[in-house]
Amino acid sequence: MIEYLIDGCNFIKFFSENHSKHFEKKKSDFLLRLRSYTRIKRVKVTVVFDSRRLSDERFGRVRVIHARDADRRIAEEVIKRKSPQSVTVVSNDRALITEIQEQGAKDMSVSALDELLEKNVSGNDTDRGASEKPSHDSMSEEDVKRWKRELGL
Repeated sequence: MIEYLIDGCNFIKFFSENHSKHFEKKKSDFLLRLRSYTRIKRVKVTVVFDSRRLSDERFGRVRVIHARDADRRIAEEVIKRKSPQSVTVVSNDRALITEIQEQGAKDMSVSALDELLEKNVSGNDTDRGASEKPSHDSMSEEDVKRWKRELGL
């Protein structure tokens, strides 16, 4: 099974000039896309976010970790694996990529993951156009409340 370890803040920052504006909504949208992807493909997904609030929780089949230092936590997660070569780290951080490659893990750019999600998730969502990404505007009020609860918002 393919396993992705994703630098969550790195992903969100890559697509946002002002990443702090509406960060929680962007984070929620990203996690919804990942969750949809795990429903379609048999993959293991862990997203690590830099945060003062430490946690390790599930969002559907997606594991969400909030750590003081996401890069350090991702490197530690790779080291823990019996088969680091089965792990793909998603980040544009060159120092992190160099470190995980030395452990035998693969790497993928943030834009490559975005393309993968676009190709697999958007086309299978009948409520949206092919290029539109999920947002809470297209969810029921009940879904929004449930996701906010799961995300601790």
